[in-house]
Formats: sequence, structure tokens, C-alpha cells
Amino acid sequence: MLDLTNLKESYQKLINYMKEGDYPYSSSYIQSVEAEIKKILNTDVQFDSYEDYYLYRVRKTNSTKQYRFPFKSHITMIMNFDIHNEYPSGQICKHQLFEDSQQTPLCENFQKVINVYQALVNRNEKNEKTCQDEIREAEHFFTKMQEFDIFDISSIGERDIISYFMNENKEMIRGYSCRWRLKRVLETVANEITECNRIAFLLPTLKEHRKNIQYLSDVELNKIKEVILDMSVDLSFRTRAIGTLLVYTGLRSVDIANLKLGDIDWENDTIKIIQSKTSNPLELPMEAMIGNALYSYIINERPKSEQPFVFLKNKQKDSVIGKSAVSIAVNKIMDAANIRMNHNDRRGTHIFRHKLASSMLEESIPAPVISAILGHSSPHSLDTYVNTDFVHLKECALNVEMFPIYVDKEDDGS
Repeated sequence: MLDLTNLKESYQKLINYMKEGDYPYSSSYIQSVEAEIKKILNTDVQFDSYEDYYLYRVRKTNSTKQYRFPFKSHITMIMNFDIHNEYPSGQICKHQLFEDSQQTPLCENFQKVINVYQALVNRNEKNEKTCQDEIREAEHFFTKMQEFDIFDISSIGERDIISYFMNENKEMIRGYSCRWRLKRVLETVANEITECNRIAFLLPTLKEHRKNIQYLSDVELNKIKEVILDMSVDLSFRTRAIGTLLVYTGLRSVDIANLKLGDIDWENDTIKIIQSKTSNPLELPMEAMIGNALYSYIINERPKSEQPFVFLKNKQKDSVIGKSAVSIAVNKIMDAANIRMNHNDRRGTHIFRHKLASSMLEESIPAPVISAILGHSSPHSLDTYVNTDFVHLKECALNVEMFPIYVDKEDDGS
């Protein structure tokens, strides 16, 4: 039976850490985690593990879409705290639910697909996590086929493929992302294992669902630039430098946190880094605005330290900031600019990257140049930004003057 004594006595430490730690968890998220803890402690049912409790919660919802429930991440976080004494950091939890469960080994025919993919995949275009996600999806698919007593690719039929994405009640249990990852594996190996072409062709057509992102407007961006430059505003040099990098370079938060003193070439006015996401080199011009902000922080505020990193924690001279500190800097800048103050307003670092990309698209800067500036390893990475290139999208719109609207006199109120 799962011993909940430690959780009962210590869970308030977890809640306090989420409120006061380096990573800015929202109050609603903290409340939902605390509510989940109380459900665990107050339930009358006994469990052998957190996995058992999770499956119990799934059954209580009367739904088959078990891997989409938000409480899965809550339970995972609670398990890491209770059993492994791991506090959340904004990153993927070190220990995951069901990680110790034994997966059925793939038969030789299916394992060959995985091996060929690993040999052929171009890791210059994909980071290691993307490759592993695609491999995992293919393994799940072939494991499901083995449950159907299918052990050869040529024996996989359309009905078998549909059963991977849809349950007996004809409800979708896997979506566009699963299909996309599986298709990438199948297409990569198709020249070597031709039957995979047929499987890729039979994958169901699924609609990609994207959230509507609250993009940075020109007015908001101008207000951000103003507060960064206004020395009467209560912002640290570090916050101003981080904000300047976000606005003018579109660097990812992790690359800002990992920026080193040696990455800055003061003589040639450039910044050269190895991107954390892709492991590819990136060289950017360092405008005067960027150089001045970095110089002001290094001279006036950065603790004296042997650390090679640019940004350090102010109270601990040898401690390097994490990317959560970059998010906190964004919150401080937006508070100072008095923008996005409502509870559901989107903040974060990626909106700066998106704004930079969409602005360059509106200026008709060639896509390869934009991809080079943003450090994309694949040209397809730019596709998501095209959806907000409103200047050029308007050029594709039809002129409604060709389709006059007639109003019935009886309906126009006259």
C-alpha cells in the first residue's frame, strides 16, 4: 500500500516552494496541484502506487482520453516530491509515471524499422529529443500491432491502423502530433523498407489543432522598449539586458541563460553561441543597443565571479540563472510597462521570438535569412510564423466589392 505519511506532513513545503521558488507558477496551477494532493490524502480507496491512483482518477472521469488529462502532470509532480524528494523547476519531471513498467520487446521485423530510422535520421535537422519522441511513437504503434497478433509490416491493414488512433466507441485517443511523429519515422525508412510507404499512406487524416496565441502588438513592443531604456523605472540591469536580448535577437530563453562571456565578440560586434535546442552554431550581429545593455550589466551589477556565464544570480555570485529567471524578467518588464495585466493574458519569452519573425516576414525578408537569424535547423520551423504575416495574407484576400450586399427594405428598419 502506498504510504502517504510523508506527503501529509510535508506537502505544504511543495506548495510554498511553488509560490516562492525561482520558477513562476501561476496561482491557478498551484491551487490545482494542492487540490490534487487533498484528493490523494482524502480518498477512501487504497493504492499500491501513484500509477494506480492515476488510473483510478482516469476511470472516475468516464473517458478514454487518459493521456490528455491535466492531472497527470500534477500527479507526476507530487510523486517526484513525495517519493524522490524532487522539487519542481519548470522542466520535465525527472521521474515519470509508468517509467518502470515493462514494455513488450518488438519483434525482429518491427525493431528493424526503429534501427533503420536511427541510422538514417538527420540529426542536423532534429534535436535528440525530437528523434526520441518519434522513435517512442513508432515503438508504441508497433507494440499495439503486436497486441493484435501482427508481427509483419505487410500484414498491417487499414483497420489495424485506425484502431491505433480510435477506440471501440469511435473516439479519437491519439491526435495530429502522434500521426505526425509516426509518419516521419515511416517516411524516413521508406526507401529501405518499402512497405512503410503503404502504412504512411493509410494513416488517417487528422486536423492540427493550434491554440490562438496572443501575439505581441506594435504598441506593446514599443512600451516594452521604453521601460527598458527608462532608467527611472525600477528594473535591474540584468532584467534590462535580458529584455533587450529578447526584443532584438529573438534568442530562446535557455540560450540567454547559457550565454557566456566568451560568446560576446566586442571587437566585431557579434554574439556566437551553440544553441541548446539544436546544438547548431549561431552568429548574430550585436547592435549598439544590445552591447550597451550587456556592458551596463557586466560593469555595474554582475557579481565578481570566475563563472564563464554572463548572467548570474545577484545574491549568489557563483550561481548561474536558469531559463525560469528569464521568464521572471519578462514579467517584471511587462508589469513596469503596464501591459498584459489580466489573469489569462499570455506572457513568456517565445512571444518576442514570434514577434521578431513575423515582423521580418512583413518586411518581405527572405525565409532563409529569417531562419538563419532565428537559428532554425529546419526550414519548416518557419511555417508557424507565416500564419501571422497579416500584411501578405491580406494580399491574398478577395475584394468583396465584386459581391455587393443587397438589403431587403422590409428588414432594414425603414
